[in-house]
Amino acid sequence: MQPMQSEQIGELAKALAAAQGRLAPAARNSTNPALGNSYADLASCIAACREVLPQHGLACSQAIAPAEPGCVCVETVLMHESGQWIRSRCTLPYAAGKGINGAQAAGSAITYARRYGLAAIVGLAAEDDDGSAASAPAEAPRRPMVRAAVPGQLSRRQLTALCGKLRGMGCATQEEYLGKACQIIGRRIKNSCEITQDEYRAIMRAPLPAQEAPAAS
Repeated sequence: MQPMQSEQIGELAKALAAAQGRLAPAARNSTNPALGNSYADLASCIAACREVLPQHGLACSQAIAPAEPGCVCVETVLMHESGQWIRSRCTLPYAAGKGINGAQAAGSAITYARRYGLAAIVGLAAEDDDGSAASAPAEAPRRPMVRAAVPGQLSRRQLTALCGKLRGMGCATQEEYLGKACQIIGRRIKNSCEITQDEYRAIMRAPLPAQEAPAAS
């Protein structure tokens, strides 16, 4: 088994402690189309570290490591200018689905692993629960999410069904999800929480690509 750190990490630990005192939480700049929650994506996590780490002689490197079939593995290495380092590995399963091929599923899992690997090794605050794009459905949360009753707001079950419907229509990214929904309902929205019950029914009634009738000659 490969070592997870250099023989000495005293200088690295001192630098990391100083850097953590200046790290601000990564901005929540993306929305999960299935759940409607906001989260900090990979670019936001990298941006939060880009200026602070070099000021303390630190750098972070990530690479794809070998993994068993059906999984991806991302290795994250935090390095110090002294030559000291620590490493971590994050292995995630992935699977192709309706409208998502194997390469797209693997790419989603790699991005997810990179985001969490970076946040974990530097101690970056970036809370979210949007793993649905890269893994199987997660177990029930420890604390149930309570939402106020808002006319037209979709339930969690409806949001999940909506995500599955749009995936079946060939959507694989947040932009594609929202773009297809806007196309069907005929108005612009920023996230799935803005969809009304009538619009939800319109999307669910929309035919899948394989069901679309050929254009008249």
